[in-house]
Amino acid sequence: MYALTKWLPLAPNLQELEVTMSFDRFDAYTAGPNDRIWKAAARGTTETPHFVLPTLRTLSAWAALIRNFTCPALERYVMEKFTRHDKYLTDYLEFVKRSGAPPSFRTLEIRSSENSPVLGYFLSTITNLLITSPDKSIFTVFSERSQGDGVLGFVILPALEYLEITNCRDDCLPHLSSLVTSRWDICIAHRTLKSLKLIQCFASSPVPELLLSPPTGGIDLTQVGDNWREIARCVNEGLLLSI
Repeated sequence: MYALTKWLPLAPNLQELEVTMSFDRFDAYTAGPNDRIWKAAARGTTETPHFVLPTLRTLSAWAALIRNFTCPALERYVMEKFTRHDKYLTDYLEFVKRSGAPPSFRTLEIRSSENSPVLGYFLSTITNLLITSPDKSIFTVFSERSQGDGVLGFVILPALEYLEITNCRDDCLPHLSSLVTSRWDICIAHRTLKSLKLIQCFASSPVPELLLSPPTGGIDLTQVGDNWREIARCVNEGLLLSI
């Protein structure tokens, strides 16, 4: 936090910030003698600073640090992984509230989701979700439907429009297909999913080229393997798929 206290006041118009608890990033750009000085100062710091970043759009911060920020213009929050500590979830929810629950905050990115998801992070206002190395349980959670006032929807991320998945294992393909069709096969008036992006996914069964560049007359589903056929149907009906 010592380094942030020194540098953030010099960047009043900062739009993107990534900060961790490690010294590694700073070490790479610091001369040896100065390095020892600032580390000593960091150890001696007793006050916890708070930073109001009025123009920040993207914040990537370890869960333990988010309590130190207020970001009224936030659009995207990046978390390294799910943490099951209740305090960190509370800090996250208070951070969003303290920032004024900005309507621009619609994107959540999880860089490692091999652990079971902590549902409290998925605010109902989130429309864009980016996940790396998802666990199978993720797909089940996002497929769960709800019905309130006679309207069929979804329990988690009811407004999800854009889903981006990176580094997904081959055995997760059936679960992804179930998730996509669950989100797609709903009353058109309440359908929110618009776009799916897959990055470095399914090495043994890559996305068929037909789905990425569908012909004008639509995809002939008989030409698509069973494992991609349902997603191909959704593409035929308007889902945008990319890699």
